[in-house]
Amino acid sequence: MTTKVKTNNRISKNKIVKLLKDKWPYLVSAYPGPSNINIPDNSYWKLTMKKARQIHVLSKEYNYKYIPSLHDCDNFALSELDFYQNYRYYEAYRKEITKTQYYNYTTFIVWGSKFNGKKTGHAINGIITDKEEILFHEPQSSYYNFWKGTSDGDSPHFLLFL
Repeated sequence: MTTKVKTNNRISKNKIVKLLKDKWPYLVSAYPGPSNINIPDNSYWKLTMKKARQIHVLSKEYNYKYIPSLHDCDNFALSELDFYQNYRYYEAYRKEITKTQYYNYTTFIVWGSKFNGKKTGHAINGIITDKEEILFHEPQSSYYNFWKGTSDGDSPHFLLFL
């Protein structure tokens, strides 16, 4: 059975770059050349908040123990990102989505020096919602705490999409 979803959930790489650069103009997406926005695919599928929360709870990433330098913030963020993309594959495998929806979710890892108003060197996850909002969240928390990325409250330095 195919899930009924809005057909306008597809977003282009160029639109993603524009959304990010509108908020943080210092970010660079240049290929070839130096870049701090890595977006390998041409199109992605925007998430609803309901789906994002559902996948986070299923990932159970927050059950892992923090171990400095071994399983720290970037490991938590990468593991959660990987789970989102594997879940998308699972939806395709189970035929819960149609071939016109075969795009990775708009989820990413973000490294930065300030998040949610607090200065810190940290790696977390981000999503772009179906309303084209950029939201961040902490994968180490069982409570899925979303906050809107802002130019004064957040300072991302590198973003990685899969």
